[in-house]
Amino acid sequence: MPMTQHPSLRYGHIRIELFDAVNQLAEVGRQQIWRDDGTGPIDPNVVDTFDEAVNFFGDVGLWGPRGPCADERVGDSLLDGDEASAINALLVALDEALTTAKHRGKRGNVDSILDSDAWVTVVERAKSARAVLLRKGL
Repeated sequence: MPMTQHPSLRYGHIRIELFDAVNQLAEVGRQQIWRDDGTGPIDPNVVDTFDEAVNFFGDVGLWGPRGPCADERVGDSLLDGDEASAINALLVALDEALTTAKHRGKRGNVDSILDSDAWVTVVERAKSARAVLLRKGL
């Protein structure tokens, strides 16, 4: 199914990129290219590094200095408060996974983050956010 920009959004093209980023966080198998061993293939159509995946949300204004702020993007790249809540919940879990790794002294170790209990919550919330985005249409 080809994806086109959502007509009612100011930055509909970001919505498509957002869906791709959320989908990447929802699929454990796709995350293997982020592992420190570097065994995953490099594909220009996927987020190739863990840092790219994490930083995307800040780059598009969904994650600010004070934390998740997806509610500020309703009408820009998100359609409504349901989507903003789902993205904020995902970002809270992502922040928790990164904070937990940092406190354990493993901030730079992607494998330890992906293998953590906190990452399970990230994946679950990404799946929920993906479902909300799909319900509304890309």
